[in-house]
Amino acid sequence: MINNDKITDINGIKFKFEEKLDNFDENKAKKERLMTLVSNLVKDRVIETYKFNEVKMYYDLDDISLHPNKMHLDNTCYSRVYCSNGALKGANVLVLLIQGNGLQPLIWDNDQCINKDFKTGSMIEIIEKLTSNNYEVMCLNPNENTFINGSPNVNCSRESIQIPNHSTPELHTVTTFKELILPSSPRKIIIIACDYGASCVMSVLEALFPQLENKLKGIFLIQSIHSGEELYGSDFQDWFLMNCVNWVESNDPECATIESIKLGCPTFSIEKSSNCLISKLVPNILQFIQSKTN
Repeated sequence: MINNDKITDINGIKFKFEEKLDNFDENKAKKERLMTLVSNLVKDRVIETYKFNEVKMYYDLDDISLHPNKMHLDNTCYSRVYCSNGALKGANVLVLLIQGNGLQPLIWDNDQCINKDFKTGSMIEIIEKLTSNNYEVMCLNPNENTFINGSPNVNCSRESIQIPNHSTPELHTVTTFKELILPSSPRKIIIIACDYGASCVMSVLEALFPQLENKLKGIFLIQSIHSGEELYGSDFQDWFLMNCVNWVESNDPECATIESIKLGCPTFSIEKSSNCLISKLVPNILQFIQSKTN
């Protein structure tokens, strides 16, 4: 059951996910089922409350003989993103949200969603803050790389097929820029990316920096896994230093600059916590967007 954005039992008692020792597969399957439920609830909330649209990018499966396990499907499939109503209509400021690896759509942190509440563990909280400040928002789905039973899917199986141009998180992100973001002609773009989402950002910069240089105003990374070596000799090395920040969990004082991490951009400390980092950083994110788009 769901009460006040929390998973509870039938008596209203807060649910606590307990992993069984030496039973990795069962734990994984149970968590996946829970997160599918939560992701669907979040999707419904985002569409109904914040009037977001599910935008689909369709692709033909040219040679159906290459996919004998999908004969029950049409010979098309699609990838999708979630957008505020004006995100693809020449937005003044378009904020892109890119999650980490292996997560269901619109989710930042599985454990936060399951064991605490799904408002702060999902993108709902940041969407609420961004839209109330009149920013347009697009939530990318970098982990939905396969297609099965008529729908994109995060979990790969023998029955699923790869979505053309979206078979990896990086490809999904670059393709979404090419097919949706750049053609919509936003004036200013801000990217917020967590964890492995930074790898998607680097792929976009490598592929499209000349087209983005005048539109992309800033990148806000959280717990980024990118390497500073990816920047050396690139066309965007200097731009990255001036327009990107990275926040990481650390024992250093809150907001302290971390000199030991060489990621090609200013890196700041945030106190280690059991709570979702993105939720803690919402005020910093809003301040960053304002400073980069004014």
